[in-house]
Order: sequence, then C-alpha cells, then structure tokens
Amino acid sequence: MTWNGDIVLFDGGCERCDRAVRFLIAHDRRGRFRYAPQASHLGRALRARHGMSDAQDECVALIGADGVARGSTAVLRIARRLGWPWCLGYALIAVPRPVRDLVVRALTRGPAPAVRPAAAAPAGSKRILV
Repeated sequence: MTWNGDIVLFDGGCERCDRAVRFLIAHDRRGRFRYAPQASHLGRALRARHGMSDAQDECVALIGADGVARGSTAVLRIARRLGWPWCLGYALIAVPRPVRDLVVRALTRGPAPAVRPAAAAPAGSKRILV
C-alpha cells in the first residue's frame, strides 16, 4: 500500500490515544491522515526511517511532506489540517514548545482508563495502518 499523505503515529496501548484516533477519523473529513501504532511493525519502521529512537517518549508524532513533528507540535499541526473549527487551535503554536509539551504530557500521562497491548490499534477503520 502506498500513501503519500500524513501518517499519525500514536501509542497503541493507550485507551486515551485510541479515543483520540477515533476522534480524528470522525473529524478528518478530507481523509488526510492514516494512523499507525508506534509499536507495530510499520510504526517501528517509520520511527527508524525518520530518526526517532525508542528512547524518545512521545505520545504522538506526525509524519508528512513537511517533515516529522512530535508531541504538542504534532497535535497542533494535526488540528490545523482538520479544518474549521479545529484549525483555530494552531494559534497555540505561539506558546513555547516546552510549555505546550508539559500540557500534552499532563493530559496523556495521567492514569489511563485502560491499557491494551502496545501494538494494538483501534478497530473499524481502513485508515489504520498496521
């Protein structure tokens, strides 16, 4: 399968990430994104190809034509590509990245509602790459 659009790498073992991917699929009206769990074979290959080590603890990464974005920068670039009204969130790019990343970590690293095997992916979408 060849895909020339943006790929969102996410933590496949996190229920919060699962819900976030479902939200993105529902609101990505143009079908710009495909999704891959970071721990899947494809996710590991993409991380290696783009110089992302396993030691980098990022809950989300965006791989696109304009390069790789991680953490809060990835979240904001995704929002920008979703269109109205979500694109308004991109204004937060003006906040220094360390502050944004602290907020993203606080929102994603708290007690998760459930944990699944790390390579798992949300089911039910042809846009999930595994």
